[in-house]
Amino acid sequence: MGHHHSKANKSKNTWQIQEAKAKFSQLVHDSTEKGHQIITKNGDPIAVILSIKDYDKIIHPKNSLLNFFKNAPYPEFDLDIQRSKDLPREVEL
Repeated sequence: MGHHHSKANKSKNTWQIQEAKAKFSQLVHDSTEKGHQIITKNGDPIAVILSIKDYDKIIHPKNSLLNFFKNAPYPEFDLDIQRSKDLPREVEL
């Protein structure tokens, strides 16, 4: 009688290792359709299955937040830092 819930659980992207082995192609399919899938052993997460698209995002984060901040010119931030550290406002006026 406990089997009715197993389908509902599938949305929660966690697989016991035995289940992952038995349903490998479903697991891979879910990783491309629903995002990363977590593999657990004895209840502990041990691995993650990623689609190649998600993997590429991690390995080559073209639009990652870090790169965004690193590459975006923010003159107003530089100005604020310069102003507060080096130049008292009176000098500017």
